[in-house]
Amino acid sequence: MVPGSSALGGNADSQRLTLHVRTSQWNKTVYDPYNNLLRSTVEAFAGVLGGCDSMQVGAFDEVVRQPDDFSRRLARNTQLVLQKECHLEHVLDPAGGSWFVENLTAEIANRAWTLFQEVWKMGGMESALRAGFPQKAIETTAGEKLKAVARRRDSIIGVNQYANPKEKPLERPAVDAKAFHKRRVQQVVAHRTSMEEGESEIVLERLAQVVEAKGTAQFEACVEAVVAGATIGEITRAVRINDSPCQPIVPISITRAAAAFERLREAMDRYAARRGKPAEVFLCNMGPLREHKARADFSRGFFAAGGYEAISPPGFQTPAEAAIAFDASGARLAVICSTDDKYPALVPPLVQELRSKRPDAFIVLAGYPQEQIEGHKAAGVNEFIHIRADAVELLKKCHAQLGIL
Repeated sequence: MVPGSSALGGNADSQRLTLHVRTSQWNKTVYDPYNNLLRSTVEAFAGVLGGCDSMQVGAFDEVVRQPDDFSRRLARNTQLVLQKECHLEHVLDPAGGSWFVENLTAEIANRAWTLFQEVWKMGGMESALRAGFPQKAIETTAGEKLKAVARRRDSIIGVNQYANPKEKPLERPAVDAKAFHKRRVQQVVAHRTSMEEGESEIVLERLAQVVEAKGTAQFEACVEAVVAGATIGEITRAVRINDSPCQPIVPISITRAAAAFERLREAMDRYAARRGKPAEVFLCNMGPLREHKARADFSRGFFAAGGYEAISPPGFQTPAEAAIAFDASGARLAVICSTDDKYPALVPPLVQELRSKRPDAFIVLAGYPQEQIEGHKAAGVNEFIHIRADAVELLKKCHAQLGIL
C-alpha cells in the first residue's frame, strides 16, 4: 500500500498494485552491445526483488536492429534462469528485512504521492500535460543525467569509458518498411475476413458497446472487443469516434544515455569507410614513463569514446623529436602528455615545433592547470582534456576540425 492509496475511496483489493516491469532502453548501447545482456540481467533481478507480477526483458540488440530469434531467446532465458535456476519465485520477499531497501521504498512512495497530488491540483494528467508539467520535469532530469554522461561522471562501459575503436558493429539488415506495412495490413484483413458471419457480428456489437460506454466501463468494453476478435485499429477508431479537435500536446522526448557518443562513433565509422581507417590521435608523451603514463592512458580512453585510434610512442626527450614523430604519423590531432610542473617550459617550444611540421595541427593539452591556462592558449594550445571536461562537446570540436562531421 502506498501513501494516499485509499484517498479516492478504493477498497483493500482495488488498492493493491499489479506491477508489470520492463528493462530500460535508457542505458542500452549500440556499441559494445553484449554489455546490454548484463544490464538487462541486473534490471530483471531488480524487478523480481521489487515484487513485480510480470516482466518483459528487452533483447540485447533492440536499440540496434529488429531482434532476431537468438537475441529474443536470450532475453526469454534471462527470466527463466532467475526463475528456474535461481528459484527467486520461491522467495516471498527477497528484500524483506533490509532497512535500506524498505527505507528507499518508503521514500519513493512518499515522493510519488507528493507528485501525484501536484498533478491532481492541476486538474489531472491531461491538464498537466497541456501545461507541459511532466515534460519539463522529465527534460530537467534527463538533462542532468546526460550532462553527467557527457562529462563521464556516469560511466557507460564500452561507450564513454573503455571504448574499443576497433570493434565491428552488429550488422543491421535492411528493413523494407513499406513491404512490412503491406504484409501486416494483409494479415489484419485476412484475420477479419476469415471470421464467420456470426463472429463478425459479435465483433461489431462489441465495438458499438465501446462507442457507447463511458468512464471505466469503456475499458471493460475494449477488453471484451479484443476477446471477440476486434483489431487494435478498430478499437482505436471506436474510442475516438466522439473526439473533438483539441490543442496538441507536446510529446515527451525519449532518448538514451549513449546517444550523443554513438553519433560521434557513427560519424567516425563513415569517415573510416571513406578513408580506409579511423582518424588517429598522436600522444606527445614527454619525458620518462612516470611523467606521462597517467595522462597518456587518460587521453587514450578519452578519444576512444569518439572512435579515435591512439598512437602512443615512448616518451620523447625533446620537442623536436616529438614533432618529427608526429609528422611521420600522418595524424593531425596531437595531445601533449606530461606533468603540470613541466608544462610551462615544455608547451611553448613543443607547440612551435608541432606547428612547424603541421600548420593545421589541432593541439590538445592533457590536464587543466588553471593558473597556466591563458599562457598555454597564447602558446597555441587549442583545447584541454581533463576529468571535468565535456567529452561530447570536445570530441565534436575535434571531429569538426578533422572533417569527420
